[in-house]
Amino acid sequence: MQFSNLSVKRFFKRWALPLLSTSLLLFILIKEGYVQMLKDRLLHSAGIENEQAYNYNDNEYYQEQTDFYSLYNCQKNIVMLGNSLTFRIHWSELLERQDVANRGIGSDITAGFLHRLQSIVAVNPKICFIEGGLNDVFHGIPVDSSLTNLSRLADSLQRYGIKVSISTVTYIAPFHKKARKYNPVIKKLNEGILVLVREKNLYLIDLNPSIAENDQLKSEYVLKDGVHLTSKAYRIWKLQVENILKKENI
Repeated sequence: MQFSNLSVKRFFKRWALPLLSTSLLLFILIKEGYVQMLKDRLLHSAGIENEQAYNYNDNEYYQEQTDFYSLYNCQKNIVMLGNSLTFRIHWSELLERQDVANRGIGSDITAGFLHRLQSIVAVNPKICFIEGGLNDVFHGIPVDSSLTNLSRLADSLQRYGIKVSISTVTYIAPFHKKARKYNPVIKKLNEGILVLVREKNLYLIDLNPSIAENDQLKSEYVLKDGVHLTSKAYRIWKLQVENILKKENI
């Protein structure tokens, strides 16, 4: 069977071009995570958690680090709990004191914090500084779920007589490829954290007024990946931690 050039053009215009356009659009939506995000939101609105959602155990560092924590039993007055932003710095050296336990794990999410509560309680601290939520945003975990985890964590620590400080989530730099997607979610999460801090009478660490502008990190405070912080940011973080320790006479 032979097709004329006109027939081929008509077929392409009627069927092939729309199919190609639809496939391209679907590819873009999947690549940018919009399909998964919409699915997660619909499930969350219906009260159903997505079984395929990111789990703290998916993080290769989680089991490794929590296993190491079993070796550490000395009492520490201060625990720094968080993700890679907390993990990357030597807090005992930064704060110039030896009563600090670093419980940061790179790529950890707030659900992971809850499931390693015992590693905090084991050292019987006077105060725990919580920094987290950014990886929740990266993995499309609903803001309400992150806030619920932080709230439950604060309640649990307070029941053990441990003072609690929660940090707002630092924004990411404008040159990060997902900045326009993530920073609005970070802002929403931070609004919830501020409410949580007020309602539970917790301490607050908020670096954003000093290191961010227009809801995105300033270049001098962020590394080339657009996420992790420079020493200038940690100096500000140190001062805010020390102010809280001074108030609590720790």
